[in-house]
Amino acid sequence: MEGIAALSMACNVLQIIDYSQKVIKTCREIHERGSTQEHQAISENVAHLVLASKTVQDELKAVPAAQPVLPIQKSLVSLAKKCIDIANRLQQELNQLMVSTSKGILGTAKQTIKTLWSPKIAALRRDLANCQSDLQNQVIVKTR
Repeated sequence: MEGIAALSMACNVLQIIDYSQKVIKTCREIHERGSTQEHQAISENVAHLVLASKTVQDELKAVPAAQPVLPIQKSLVSLAKKCIDIANRLQQELNQLMVSTSKGILGTAKQTIKTLWSPKIAALRRDLANCQSDLQNQVIVKTR
């Protein structure tokens, strides 16, 4: 039984070391760049999705008034608007996690903690991925 307790203790120590390395790496990245590389990539994806959603909205709004609006078109406009809303909220959350590179180590440490314990970003990313998938499916259905 004592062997299992020692193994358990060793595993806990390794977890602490691994997590500490992640915190230090994230802190260094935020201090040097103002944000993590992952958050910068998310911001780029958000910008592309907003542009695509606005394009879908604009093209559907450009349908001549004499032509009846199909339910699929209404659904596409609604989904595009929803995607834009979620993307804007996600971008706002990411902007709040940005830090000026001149803030110093305490400001960087504070932002690191916020970055690592930010469940809102994960939830918004999940919502945005679902919305994007729905939008893609609707576009595919519309083009058939």
